[in-house]
Amino acid sequence: MSETSIDYLNGKFSLGRYLSFRDGPNGLIYAHINNDSGSAEIYLHGAHVISFVPHGREYVIFLSDKSRYEPEKAIRGGIPISWPWFADHPSDRTKPAHGFARTMLWEVSDTQHISTDETEITLVLNESEETHKLWDYSFNLELKICVEAELNAILTVANCGDESFAVTSAFHSYYNVRNIDDVKIYGLEDTEYIGKVDNFKRKQQTGPLIITGETDRIMLILKQSALLKTCI
Repeated sequence: MSETSIDYLNGKFSLGRYLSFRDGPNGLIYAHINNDSGSAEIYLHGAHVISFVPHGREYVIFLSDKSRYEPEKAIRGGIPISWPWFADHPSDRTKPAHGFARTMLWEVSDTQHISTDETEITLVLNESEETHKLWDYSFNLELKICVEAELNAILTVANCGDESFAVTSAFHSYYNVRNIDDVKIYGLEDTEYIGKVDNFKRKQQTGPLIITGETDRIMLILKQSALLKTCI
């Protein structure tokens, strides 16, 4: 039995009513989580979270109705993972934008029923012939997703070879916003940024970020870490 088949995954990793694996469009498999806090759907293709809904609230994540769920394409919307580079490849623009993690098939390594309010799944991506064609390093990439009152995701990178490498990583999240005028983004106060829609000028953010027009900024947060975390 294939380790990526529905029967294998449900036989080894299902958690009763809290977590099961289902067939999606074009045979892409996803994990369906539904506990007392909320529900989520996570595709093994790209380790891609496409849905998170706290019970009694609206959809937190935006998903495009133009998503085609093709094995070699990234799903449009949700939380794509940009890795091992963000945006264009730094030296070879023939390589896929935002890296390859978002279009690779990840494996399930663990699921945990922590409580009736908290369910966890861990997905991994390891080096392969396919990854070496694009990025010739040995690595282990682990994504741990916990569904509770908030959605928590932690991406951990391990260098499994003798050669050092540099990576850039991102949760390229799409949020479902009813009215952008009601949105304020906290945590970037006093951060220097490059305004991509303002001739790439360097500026300083003051106070919470409020969207008043087309916004595309590179926030210059200088911090080295092998751990990437997001909370929704």
